[in-house]
Amino acid sequence: MRMSNDTSGMGTGAGASDESGLQNSNAQQTNGNNNRKTPTRFFYDHPAVKNHGKGIALQDLVSFMESFNDYVMSRIKGVGADQYTKSTGQLFETFSAKETKDELLAELADAVAYINFIAIKVIALQIKETE
Repeated sequence: MRMSNDTSGMGTGAGASDESGLQNSNAQQTNGNNNRKTPTRFFYDHPAVKNHGKGIALQDLVSFMESFNDYVMSRIKGVGADQYTKSTGQLFETFSAKETKDELLAELADAVAYINFIAIKVIALQIKETE
């Protein structure tokens, strides 16, 4: 169900959704941060969210992760770039060896997977609250 390979993070205009199911928020554009995107109904209607608690198919889990990762990349190119891109590269490049443990890469991979699982849970809970 991945809607787009576009990870530009630029959207299609105020309040308009792009093919990845992400939407530029009018409030964020008013505040001058038009690079930040918010999830739209696309995630609410995703089979992984709708089937939560009933059994999520592996392909739906992977599709959700791909789509949510598109959202993550749009944030990296938007608000993340504003905060962490320096004239010499990325802020994390200046971290010492002590700050960057060997185990970190494996932990990051696990964290990304668990964050996607939590995103499904949070969206499912939000839907239940609005019903």
